[in-house]
Amino acid sequence: MYQGGEPFTLSFLKNVIDAVPEATMVVDLDYRIILANKTARESVGIDTSTGGCLRCYQISHHRDAPCEGDDEPCPLREAAASKAPVTVTHKHFTASGRLRFVEITAVPICDERGEVVQIVESQRDVSEHKRLHRLLEISNRHVEMKPMLDEFVAELRNFVDCSALGIRILDERGFIEYRASDGFSREFLDLENALSVETQQCMCVKVVMGQIDTMFPCFTENGSFHVNNLSRFLDTLTGEQKAQLRGACHKFGYESIAIVPVRSSKRILGLIHVVDQRENEISGATVETLERVALQLGTAIQRVQMEEALRTAHADLETKVQRRTEQLLAANKALQEEITERENAEAVLQKQAQVLRQIRDAVVSTDLDGFVTSWNRGAERLLGYRVEEALGKHVSFIYSEYWQDVLQEQIIEPLKEMGEHQIEVRLRRKSGDEFHADLSLSLLRDAAGKITGMIACGTDISQRKRLEQEVLHVGAQEQQRIGRELHDGLGQELTGLGYLAKSLHGRLITQDSPETETAAELAQGIPQTLAQLQGIVKDLVPLDVGPDTLLPALQNLAANVEERSGVSCRVEGHERSPLEDDDTAIHIYRIAQEAINNAVKHGAPRHVTVSLGAHDNRVTLQVRDDGKGIDPRVEEVSGSGLRIMRYRARVIGATLDVQSTFGEGTLVVCTLRKEKRHE
Repeated sequence: MYQGGEPFTLSFLKNVIDAVPEATMVVDLDYRIILANKTARESVGIDTSTGGCLRCYQISHHRDAPCEGDDEPCPLREAAASKAPVTVTHKHFTASGRLRFVEITAVPICDERGEVVQIVESQRDVSEHKRLHRLLEISNRHVEMKPMLDEFVAELRNFVDCSALGIRILDERGFIEYRASDGFSREFLDLENALSVETQQCMCVKVVMGQIDTMFPCFTENGSFHVNNLSRFLDTLTGEQKAQLRGACHKFGYESIAIVPVRSSKRILGLIHVVDQRENEISGATVETLERVALQLGTAIQRVQMEEALRTAHADLETKVQRRTEQLLAANKALQEEITERENAEAVLQKQAQVLRQIRDAVVSTDLDGFVTSWNRGAERLLGYRVEEALGKHVSFIYSEYWQDVLQEQIIEPLKEMGEHQIEVRLRRKSGDEFHADLSLSLLRDAAGKITGMIACGTDISQRKRLEQEVLHVGAQEQQRIGRELHDGLGQELTGLGYLAKSLHGRLITQDSPETETAAELAQGIPQTLAQLQGIVKDLVPLDVGPDTLLPALQNLAANVEERSGVSCRVEGHERSPLEDDDTAIHIYRIAQEAINNAVKHGAPRHVTVSLGAHDNRVTLQVRDDGKGIDPRVEEVSGSGLRIMRYRARVIGATLDVQSTFGEGTLVVCTLRKEKRHE
């Protein structure tokens, strides 16, 4: 308590309370304002000539009764009842009628008996905090650009008492169109929407390009342009300076102007444009608030743009699925032609459509450096990692050891070069299990066309791989069975018939029969037919093919081809192939067999050379001939041999490349990556 020799005077108390920066009033228990400091008088427009007749709710709430209810409890009543300080948040109005939010702290003043006689009420303006929180809620709620910007403009109009306000976005063409606005005429918008940063100059262009021009004194440190008397400002400019301005705002009578850059990190995405036909209507404090709002708006715009890009990528994926569905339907056309009843065909199609609807692929997106930015439920199911475990990690963690080493070369570089890429890989689950997957990859772009990341759709094809292996294995067994039956059945029959034919020919010679010549042809033809049959059996049932016997099997194949066709066929390679299992060796053998047969049958070569080697974790089979080559148009229409070779190569994880110049021969190259398998 004051212990000085002189009592407080009213003048002294007024000076003390005027020194308080926050709006402060002394109010009695009838809500009459006894004393108000300078800040309170100016902010709410208290007329000191009323002689204490004004009540606080009249000047703060513009109504004739005190606050009631739980939404806005009266702080004076609460403080008087509790005899303790109370803090609440209320909606108040300024002297000009503008809505604001204030935090009120009411402190009771008691007399000598401890009874509350007056209340000291201090007010702190929290409007900016409230509005920033409201704008944050708007930005987080919207997923589309136009509704979000419209609500931003409506909220800012409640904060900034101005004639017109708009948000302009810089697009990929260089135009700064108004995407949302309120208060501008159609004529003004049409004129300004044609503004281009490439060809024209004005303050909006300078701000959106981040050009703080020292020739003009009205720029803030954050790159905003702010003037409260445009006519007077233009009068101070030189002819050179005026030539850099279009003067659209002045033409439409606007005097107070603020142009605030909307940023995301260091990139300027657009502008907040505020104008008023009155002078001195946009304060420096308002511009500072708009600059903080613009940072928040920039973040929201970038987020929505990324979501729009993801939706575009999703639409692209849907298009790809549709194309693949059409391809499947086309592939089934031959099957449909064999089905005699239309109901059966429709049932097959319905079953296939149901299977397609039930496919749940993994979809993962990354930034340009390969770090995961999105992870759908399909990825969680397929790979075992929850979204929070995957986000932010480099995508290499889902690949097998081999594919981690070649990720850049085999996946990322082809994707960046072609814009989209499809490849079969081996992925690794959280449990450590590895599996085959088919990946369809695309590049992500923002609204301006800039590449922002990558997205991949992955499907588990392990079961398909196993089925392909089983089909080929069953096919190989069936070939061997047919070969054995031909050898043991028809071969033996032809051998017996050959002996009978020779015996018949001998008897007819002794009898001088006229059928002797026919018998001779029969005795000579049956061994030839038997030799052809034996060649077929050798193709169907080769030597046991494995890593150790692949080269001898190829040499035997070459010898058979040379014997039957007369074409020189040579095999080059090491005695033991670098392959690791019998199945792979058999597929390599069959690919070589198909390539040699195609060359002999269609290419008319003089020489065929087969080479098998290994280098840098790659096994390479090459079949080269010097024949007439392949006509690509004929191969596309009727060449089943090439399709079979590609199928076999894909089953073992290899690639097949055919290089041919019509009239100059053909080179078939099968390359197998020696990946370490984890079955």
